[in-house]
Formats: sequence, structure tokens, C-alpha cells
Amino acid sequence: MRSPASASVEDARLAAATITEAAFSADDPVGSLRIRAAAMRADCGQDCGDPPALAPALDGAATVLDVK
Repeated sequence: MRSPASASVEDARLAAATITEAAFSADDPVGSLRIRAAAMRADCGQDCGDPPALAPALDGAATVLDVK
């Protein structure tokens, strides 16, 4: 079992990788991040310590990317 600190670091890395991948390779990065955030809120098989806690980070990134 992972310690809470290591889970947080791993979750932060997962969030960073997800945001980066969406920003650079998704056709619709905002939509992609919103869908991934919804999947994390629903705890749909995401391999991380606290999926619902990661959802706001992905939603926040989507909001930043959506600013024109």
C-alpha cells in the first residue's frame, strides 16, 4: 500500500501528464480534460490514490486552456 505522501506525488504526476497530453495532442483539449475529470469523479478505473480529488485539477486546467 502506498503512503499518502507518495500517493499525492504520483497523483500530481498523473495530473501533470494528463494535462500535458491533452494540451499538446488532443483535438479538443478542453473537452478531453472535462471528460477525464468526469471519469475521475465517477472513479472509472483510474489508477491513482484519490481520483475524485484530481478532478478539480483537470477542470481547472480545462478552464485555463479555454480562456481566449
